[in-house]
Amino acid sequence: MDTNNSVQLYRVLKKYFLLRMNQKEIAQSENLSNATISRMINKAVDMGYVSYTLNLPVITQFDLEQEIKEKYHLDYVSVAHVDIDEPNIIARDVSLAVADYLNQIVRDGDIIGLSWGNTLAKVAENLRPKNVSDVTIVGLNGGVSRNATSTGAENILAKFAKNYRAVGYSLPVPSFVDNSEIAKALNSDSKIREIFELIHKANILLFSVGKIREDSVLIQSGYFTEQDYKTLKEEGYVGDICSRYFRQDGTHLDNELYNRVIGISLEEVKQKDKRICVVMDEDKIKGLKGALAGGYINCLFLDEKSARKLVEEM
Repeated sequence: MDTNNSVQLYRVLKKYFLLRMNQKEIAQSENLSNATISRMINKAVDMGYVSYTLNLPVITQFDLEQEIKEKYHLDYVSVAHVDIDEPNIIARDVSLAVADYLNQIVRDGDIIGLSWGNTLAKVAENLRPKNVSDVTIVGLNGGVSRNATSTGAENILAKFAKNYRAVGYSLPVPSFVDNSEIAKALNSDSKIREIFELIHKANILLFSVGKIREDSVLIQSGYFTEQDYKTLKEEGYVGDICSRYFRQDGTHLDNELYNRVIGISLEEVKQKDKRICVVMDEDKIKGLKGALAGGYINCLFLDEKSARKLVEEM
């Protein structure tokens, strides 16, 4: 684009977006056609000169929220209305509801524990800044980085830390190890113990529920075998929180598989003040029901489609 065309384009954009002139008025002032002005504006968007930010309030489904809250004895429930059945838009609306709630409850000195995964990554993309001090962000379980597969845990922590002007700490170990003895040895390391001290002190937890599936990132990454998956299915397990698997009634066995995990225990999850679960996927309802039965959740955020499926299966 030559200089004269650039100058005219910039002038058109300023008239349209800053002076709020309509396209017909701009066309007359620039001696151009309406169609040319429209093409120039669209071109500016394609070139990245213009971006849009929608600050629409999230519409919730009050009746659904109350039904779920009363059924499962929860402190807080948010159900985001689905007006466009598109996963990214649904994820945005649920995430914005989470962000607003976090900003209501986060105070100076809080310690926020985070899981990893696609759901938390969506929440991290839609946070709203809050001016607080001395907040700490800590990862609740080890990560996955083998075979070019990543959970995005570091990126999630970094976005939360930036949003709350906080310091972030991750567990620099795998989520699963080969056996419980290795897990015990790693947990005894002084640096790992320091992270666990933060986890123990965390008063706000934010996580999603994992579903048991053959394409799990843990299987893809080699931390979790297909036989482990089959065993879980046979023993009636339905989902996980921070890689800790539980059955339909929320219980679990204190077995070798459970003790191979490096991260917060399900028993400790239940002790926290705020146990915030986020669900944006209907396929997670079976796992969500198990988590609710186990008492691991007291604040729940989900989309309308998932909420209706949860209610139908009550």
